[in-house]
Amino acid sequence: MSSAGGEPLDSDSAALDQTSADYAMQAAVSLGISSSTDKIPKVSAHCPSASCKWPLYSTLAVCSSCSDISDKLKLKRRYVNDTMLPQVFALDISIPGVQSNELIRDHEVFELPNGLSIQKTEEREIRMVTKGSMNWTETVTAKDDPSNIWALTVLKRTIPDRDEFLATECILNYCVKNIVSSFEAGILRENSMRIEQKIIPGSVQPFDSSRPDVRPWSDLCADEKPDFAFDGGYNVSHTAARSISRHMERTFSDWESAYSQNWTKSWGTTGFYMQVYGTTHFRPDSMQEIYDSSNVTAMFEAIATSMTNNIRAKDDFHTVVHGTSSATVYQIRWNWLILPIINQVVGTFFLVFVIYYTKKYRVPLWKSSALAIMKCGSLTTALLDTAETLAEMETRAKRDRFTISRSKIKKQEKEDSASEQDDTFMGHELSRLSISLERQNLSLSNMITNELDYRWVAIDSENR
Repeated sequence: MSSAGGEPLDSDSAALDQTSADYAMQAAVSLGISSSTDKIPKVSAHCPSASCKWPLYSTLAVCSSCSDISDKLKLKRRYVNDTMLPQVFALDISIPGVQSNELIRDHEVFELPNGLSIQKTEEREIRMVTKGSMNWTETVTAKDDPSNIWALTVLKRTIPDRDEFLATECILNYCVKNIVSSFEAGILRENSMRIEQKIIPGSVQPFDSSRPDVRPWSDLCADEKPDFAFDGGYNVSHTAARSISRHMERTFSDWESAYSQNWTKSWGTTGFYMQVYGTTHFRPDSMQEIYDSSNVTAMFEAIATSMTNNIRAKDDFHTVVHGTSSATVYQIRWNWLILPIINQVVGTFFLVFVIYYTKKYRVPLWKSSALAIMKCGSLTTALLDTAETLAEMETRAKRDRFTISRSKIKKQEKEDSASEQDDTFMGHELSRLSISLERQNLSLSNMITNELDYRWVAIDSENR
């Protein structure tokens, strides 16, 4: 990452430099605030197949760390002069119904070591206060590390109408991460791990915000600073680092209002969220997301991930990491084919066997097919007509067997042949008998006719 992270806005003076983070980085911060880590867009990747893997590689990144500092919250009593205003009015003078003449000389506050506090009141109007800073001396857990980008301390009521608080401090800083990427089933998955990289001594000069002539919310940098670099070869230009930190100020702190209304001096506050007379008040806008979030740690992890992806996409060297893609290869093993081959051979042999014996022994076609048996089964229902249960049907089916033997078939054929011969012989005999009877009938008829003729002749003779 180089000075591309910050865009010069005013170059009229060599001694003064006004910077602003590029729009992509600003959008990355906003996306991290409003989205969860799994919804942060991934970097672009090309995989020609359904599965790809990339080797371990390192990149400049943004890391986050959060600590629970609730145990450091103390209840203190303050005595102030008459000019001290109630915290509600001090944070937002535009709230109607709060009078500026409500002077408080003695009151109790819940306070953290860095000065962030919430005034103890019966109404409990103030639900959350925050304090953001680039100066590690204004934090509770941050160390003097030039790689720090921003630190935010959050003091929030866990139950709106009770004095029960959760105090959290989150820090964003530049770091180096090892990333392992894989592409499975159309989804890019990445795992990252922070690696310890030391900043090269003398490569950075922390900005001194404690000078009386410089306000922390100022856009002006009094002098040029060199880039700071990690010993792994990653460097961040001062312009880019300053512009990003400046954007974090605008996002998480309302510095102008804080200083003009004396927030920070009196209450250590740069942002707030409160409910007064049923109306919600908050400054800056990010306070609403922080208050609504149930996990500030996860929010800052999402911010760090989003900023890291932006840094990788805006890499000055356009680094491309090449990986490997998997392809499906089929290796045929003959032992895998033995079973299907045996099934085919045995099935073919059995089919030929059935066809041959069905034809040879004149077995009805429907008895050699399971489907035909289902259709023509009614022809054999006599065996099972009196069976009332399935068990009886199974018993009879097991008991009654049907076999076809060669000897029985030949015997049946002989009996059929003998029966045919007997039928033929009887036919011949009947024919001969019929002919004989016909002949006999004819002779008898002739005899009767002759006899009648004879008698007729005799009678005729007598008459004469």
